[in-house]
Parts: sequence; structure tokens; C-alpha cells
Amino acid sequence: MIPQNSDTGATTAVAEAIGVTKRFGKTLALDNVSLTVVPGRVNGLLGRNGSGKSTLVSILTGLQAPDLGQILFENESAPPLARRSEWSQRVGCVYQHSSLLPDLSIAENLLLGREAGVIVSWNDRYRQAREMLEPWGLDFDPRTPVKKLKANERQLIEIVRETHSGARFLILDEPTARLHGTEVQQLLSTLRQIRERGVGVLFISHYLQEVFDLCDDLTVLRDGRVVLETPTASTDEKAIISAMVGAGAADLVAVQPIVPSHTPESVAVLDVAALGIRTAAADVSLQVFPGECVGLAGTATSGNRAVAESLFGLSKYERGTVAVKGRSYAKGNAAAAINAGIGYVPADRHHDGFVPLLSVEENLTHSALDAIARVGFIARAKRNALACNLFERMDVAGGGLKTSVKLLSGGNQQKVVIGRAIAREPDLLILVEPTAGVDIASSQHIFATVRAAAERAVGILIVSDRPEELAICNRVLVMSRGRIVKELGSTRSEEELVAAIEGVDLHDDSI
Repeated sequence: MIPQNSDTGATTAVAEAIGVTKRFGKTLALDNVSLTVVPGRVNGLLGRNGSGKSTLVSILTGLQAPDLGQILFENESAPPLARRSEWSQRVGCVYQHSSLLPDLSIAENLLLGREAGVIVSWNDRYRQAREMLEPWGLDFDPRTPVKKLKANERQLIEIVRETHSGARFLILDEPTARLHGTEVQQLLSTLRQIRERGVGVLFISHYLQEVFDLCDDLTVLRDGRVVLETPTASTDEKAIISAMVGAGAADLVAVQPIVPSHTPESVAVLDVAALGIRTAAADVSLQVFPGECVGLAGTATSGNRAVAESLFGLSKYERGTVAVKGRSYAKGNAAAAINAGIGYVPADRHHDGFVPLLSVEENLTHSALDAIARVGFIARAKRNALACNLFERMDVAGGGLKTSVKLLSGGNQQKVVIGRAIAREPDLLILVEPTAGVDIASSQHIFATVRAAAERAVGILIVSDRPEELAICNRVLVMSRGRIVKELGSTRSEEELVAAIEGVDLHDDSI
């Protein structure tokens, strides 16, 4: 039952931030921020990368203390930071990147830290895990290793774990950034169930359609300040973007397809013929020409990402041929792919895109070490000159060349990853979900970088299932069950694209 204030009848907030201020050196990360989350409602927290969202989440989850202000849970002051068990009873958090231990079972992850004694009864643990899963309608075998679960299934397990302790405040930080199609809808459906159970939810996402579909209230941060608080029904996407970007909102334009610059005589930058990848792809053939931007679309099980990884040598294809500008290169060898003229942006920047402990300069130039080395030693002047050029081209903010990449916001980390991919001036640029978890303004800069590359006759292959990422493509190849099943031109509608990705024929009269 939702608690009521006995004097006024008003609903008691499950969590409140009151006048929270936080500094890191000279940087004012949060400036007098107040936020309220009430039972049975979802508050969408929006803002560009670097706006203060991550800092606020870290304070709401007890990872650090505010310099000024206070945190309340159901009208009571938050416990001291050292009392982690008391924090877990008040707030749960599910992040974009799973915190589950992949080699442990579902039961072990659900019950980790809840051991009742020295001797473990595995039958009891499996029974407890089933009891935790049952109210959510989840029919998982609790003995299953987490690494065998899909991304959305892992998130469901995390939600079960975070809410089982009795926490009535749940934070979801970019939960859909790595999900696809129906997986997103399944997660949003679960969050609606949570809302109906009287839990208050703080939902963070860069995908405005999801926010408007799910959230009851919206809070927008810009430069560490709350600039807009509103019920979702009282605003629209244009107002939200304006609040997020401020004076620069007028500079945001709709992404238009690139007009390819190749001629009938042009040699294809990428020529793939009858590519076969065990269990992932069969008989995939495609071409990308100079200055052309081609989308390779599909759901998580379509095989499009496996094709991208094999083209860059992260995995071996079994059949077929691949050539860049008419020249083949060793398969299953990323170094050979780079030398052949391929720049690659992986789907997961945190695990595959950058080295967090290295500086911005080192990450930007990592793919071009042979060009800046002299008799086996890195020429510092050359490295600095190359890094400065890429730093300016990508408009990296939030630190200098010597800053550790882990200290940058997500959008600026992605700019560094893309900067590294173009460091050698590649002939072909493969980007897998290049704007996932990236704010609107940073996304626009990434699209501008892609457009500039196409103008230099670079071939572009964008691998994604998101219409907003595929909008820049002059044509889109749709994959399903390991095969290319449809090609859509530049005049396609978003409805037509989504339908093709989901395997729906809009012209079928039976639908």
C-alpha cells in the first residue's frame, strides 16, 4: 500500500534530492538540484552527456555524498555511505552495462551477499531463486549461467535482484541502449508492472520515444542544473530538446540521407560475395561505393553484427570473399583489416572501444601507431600532432589530451572511439550502433563526421536497427535469420523500415 502523509493525504515521495550541489575541483557538476520520485510513477531524467545525470545517480545510490543538500527516502534522511545494506533496502539501480557475474548462475547472482551461514544448501538456494522469479512470470532455470542469457534477460534478473530487498525506489540508467526491437518493448512492459506495484522509478534514456511512451513526469538537467520539470503529457519532444540543448537547439536539424558521390565507373570500396558465417549468416553479398552510406539493419538475431565483426577480422567467416578497393585481406585478423583500409567503431565502447586507463591522446592514436613510430619508438611530436587534429575534428569536450578517457562523458568517449577509427583516414568506415547511449547534440556531431567522411569518398557501413541511426543512409539492406531479405532506398519511410526489420509486410492485406 502506498504510504500517505497523515496530515495532508499527499503521497509520500520514495526519494527526494533537495538542493544537491557537487563539485569536482573547479567543475560544478550539480548546482542546487532538487528532484522528487513518487510511488507508482516513472520520472524520466533527461540531459546531454555531461549534464550531471551520472553524478546525481551516484549520489542517489550512496556512492558519493553531496557537498550541499540532502537525500531523503520516504521522508527519512539517507543512511551514511558506509552502510551499504541500508542503501540497498532503499534504492536499487540497473545500469546499461550488467553488474551480474557472467560465470555464476542466476541463483548465485540473485542471492549473492544473502548467504545465511557457512554451509550452503544448493537446493534451498535454487528454491529461493525460483520464488524470487515467480512473481515476475520468469521461468528461468536458476542453475543457468548468466552468460547464456540475452541482454534483456540479464536486465530482468537485475530488476528482480534490486527490488527483492524491498527497495521502493528503482533507477534504470540507459537500460535500453543495448537492446533491440521487441526486447525494448518487453523491458518497458516490465517497468509498467513495477510502476503498478507502487515502486517509484527514475528512468534515464536518450531515446525520447521510449521516454514519452513510459514516463509520467520529466526532469531535464543542463550544465548541472534542473532546467525543466513537467508532467509528460504537458510537453513535447521539441520542448525537451530545447531544454536539453539550450541556445544551441536551433542548430539541431533532422538527419537527411547522404547523397552518394560515386559514378558508374567507380570501384566498390567494399565488395562482399556469398559470405557465410557458421550459425550467423549465409550467402550475404553487398557492395559499398565511394561516398556512399549503406545501412545493414536487423534485429539482434539477424546476423548483421556478426557480418560487421567478420569484416573487421574480429571473427572468421567460413565461406565467400571480401575485398576493399578490389584487394582481399586475411580473414580473422583485425590488424589486416586496418591495414586494408577499414576503420571500425564497435557496438560497446566500454568493453571494446577504448582503454579506460589510457589518456585521450593515447586512445585517439592507438590505431595509427605504425604511422607515428620511428624504429619501434613512438615519436611524441607526431602522436601529439595527430591527436590534436582528431581532438579538434571530433570536438571532444570535458578534458584535454592527457585526460583519462574514463573521466569523459559517454558522448565524448564515443567521439574518441570514432576519432581513433578515422585516424588512419580509412577507405571504409564500419560503425555499429554509433550513437547508442549518446546525447542528441553529440549524435549530431557524429552524423556530421560521417557525412564529412562520405564527402572524402569514404564508404560507410552503419550496422543498426534504430531508424534514427539509419536515417543518414542512402540505402538500407535488411537482414533476417542470416540473410539479406530486402533493400530500401533513400525515399523509405520510418514505418516501412521498422516493418522490414521486424519482418512485417505492410502491403499484406491480412495484417
